Amino acid sequence: IDGISADAMRISALQNIDTVSYRLEGDPANPTLVWLPVESSVGPNVVRPSLGVYGSQSSDFKFLLGAQFVRYWMNDLGAQWRNNVQFGYDSLLSTSWYQPLDVAQRFFVEPGLFGNRTIEDVYVDTERVAEYRFSDVGGRIDLGLNAGADAQLRVGYFNTRRRADVLTGIQNLPTVDQRIPDLDARDAGVLVNLLYDSRDTPTYALEGAAAQLQYFQSSEAAGA
Repeated sequence: IDGISADAMRISALQNIDTVSYRLEGDPANPTLVWLPVESSVGPNVVRPSLGVYGSQSSDFKFLLGAQFVRYWMNDLGAQWRNNVQFGYDSLLSTSWYQPLDVAQRFFVEPGLFGNRTIEDVYVDTERVAEYRFSDVGGRIDLGLNAGADAQLRVGYFNTRRRADVLTGIQNLPTVDQRIPDLDARDAGVLVNLLYDSRDTPTYALEGAAAQLQYFQSSEAAGA
């Protein structure tokens, strides 16, 4: 009985399970244990809004407004359709498909596409001399390993094209325009991500820690 109760507590700790009960069926002398989990009341579709504000001593004031949409359990192995949209000085639109490769969800593959636009200031000493807009469009595919509940390793291929424009400032500053072959800018190569996250909740955590280590090797052989 103690072992069954411990297993029930572990099952109910899963993100997509609210509660779990069980019953015994069949021959009383050799019964079959049947688990009765109750799926999360949040449902298969989750939208998480976000808001960010940035300020500096030079009176710059910028904002971010975004939302994350995740649809869980797209198939029997627990696939997820993940989407992000964000507007402001760092705008983002991305979509990916997280596909576990086994029932335990230890191994997975995740292909994705993204578009990103950022506004960056160029300073000489403390004087702002220009403002750049960087636009990136690309994709990636990751192979990964979930090492327990807190650690994850990803190794994948990353490919992105970049365009840079001067919005304000000296117009003879360097730019990158995808329409001119000689100024084509592309990053492509192997991207490795190691993530550790033991927080009790992704937002407003009271316990735990989070850290990420990333390595990217861009090379012409990979398409850069």
